[in-house]
Amino acid sequence: MKEKSIQYQLIEALKKRKITLAVAESLTGGLISAKICEVSGASQVFLEGIISYSNESKITRLGVDPSVLKKFSPVSEAVAMEMAEGVRSNLKADLGLSSTGVAGPDPYDDWGNPRGLFYIGVSYKGQTRAQAYQIEGSREYIREEAANQALSVALSIISEEEKKS
Repeated sequence: MKEKSIQYQLIEALKKRKITLAVAESLTGGLISAKICEVSGASQVFLEGIISYSNESKITRLGVDPSVLKKFSPVSEAVAMEMAEGVRSNLKADLGLSSTGVAGPDPYDDWGNPRGLFYIGVSYKGQTRAQAYQIEGSREYIREEAANQALSVALSIISEEEKKS
């Protein structure tokens, strides 16, 4: 692993600021957590990763409102936000990070969301937000890029906070 990898930078930033992290993954299926665990010392700040692939898991483990799932679909800004908030709150972490999306291989999911659409959610310091991304590529590529984007988003949030201080 390169010392300047995004996961290394994130873990160093979390440790420096004494910020704990919890992750809820659907689309990425554990890739975000695996990347974090590549970094020596990650256990000082990384509490847990939950792979919440099914809707039932999103409801029971993360507290996602079933009506939100029904209204917006599992691949939505609203669900990504609820996942991030739920994992942060339930695990008592400082920062909650989530991923949900469509990796394919089918061109659309059951809700009509296109392959390559994903959302990264983050909950930190009383604010929860999510952003949509749309990329092209294989199932593996989409999942890998979503994991990298999630790590990048988490690092940006922490960096933004430091600039305010």
